[in-house]
Amino acid sequence: MSHPESLIRSWTQEPFPTSVRKEAATALERFQKGESNLEVEAFSIPLEFGTGGMRGKLGNGIGRMNEFTVGRAALGFVSYLAQKNKKAKIVIAYDSRRRSKEFAEVTAGVAASLGVQVVLFSEVTPTPLLSYAVRYYKASGGVVITASHNPPDYNGFKAYLSDGGQLVPPDDKKIIAKIESIEDWKKIPLLSPKDPLYKKAVKTAGRDCFASYKKELTRSGILSKALKPKDRTSLKVVYSPLHGTGGKSMKELLNGFGYKNV
Repeated sequence: MSHPESLIRSWTQEPFPTSVRKEAATALERFQKGESNLEVEAFSIPLEFGTGGMRGKLGNGIGRMNEFTVGRAALGFVSYLAQKNKKAKIVIAYDSRRRSKEFAEVTAGVAASLGVQVVLFSEVTPTPLLSYAVRYYKASGGVVITASHNPPDYNGFKAYLSDGGQLVPPDDKKIIAKIESIEDWKKIPLLSPKDPLYKKAVKTAGRDCFASYKKELTRSGILSKALKPKDRTSLKVVYSPLHGTGGKSMKELLNGFGYKNV
């Protein structure tokens, strides 16, 4: 990427909203005075994208999670997938954090603009299910918007390849290079879910995927072999998703395997 001052200056122009430009202008003034604080850092130090994707605090600037930095990551990642496969498809999920659904839709919009088919989960979804869905839908890759165990003011962008696993060599370095090469923020297509192109390319993940996931769990015996059916019925289970995504799906899974007192 460019020199820190150039990075900050780029956020004082279009396509950024007026409020963001003003914030960037203030950061630029402080940077030119030699000051260093969180505001300057947000506009001058890019979020790093690694094998696990990227994560950071929510806010404005290249060093924060926002629709532009998410769009940039999505553009680099999805364009790489599309380059490898002209009929590329991507699966997208999101967690219960602030702006997660919005960032998932931003990612879907970028993919749609590239002519890539999208399967988007319509509700908060556990990361393991996204990994499974990539293989179930025979997709080229997947993205889940989540920051895992990080504090509430964080969010993240995790990328997966066609095997449902995170980025590995040689794809990882190529994808990172692709993302880092994007310096013109105007080239990031931020489509509204109401856009005809978005509507045409983005489909909702069906219940069939979760049903297939349950079948795989049944086959593995993870939740069914530990106890006999009658013992599962009488056992009282206390489960907490800890504000995460597992609340609905985990209860449904446990109920399906005979654990009725959850």
